[in-house]
Amino acid sequence: MKLQQLITANGKVQSVQDWATELGIEPGTLLKRLEVMAPEKALVSGRLNEWKHGTRTGYEMHKCRCDACRRANSVHHRKLYAQRKRANNP
Repeated sequence: MKLQQLITANGKVQSVQDWATELGIEPGTLLKRLEVMAPEKALVSGRLNEWKHGTRTGYEMHKCRCDACRRANSVHHRKLYAQRKRANNP
């Protein structure tokens, strides 16, 4: 898809560039969304997937330092450390 390609949604026809400007998102983000989902779902402003507290994603990607996110990150890394240790000690 290209930036000048016309997209029809909700009875409105606009180019990808115009939709992105209206929604307040990057055109590249909109193009990637359109590759994998229907236009009605892709044409949503902001993030599609909200993150939750108490997850490793919250700690690592969103820089949340609450106790729940910190604990989830620690649990994940302890599991990785244990796997590596088992792999190195047959």
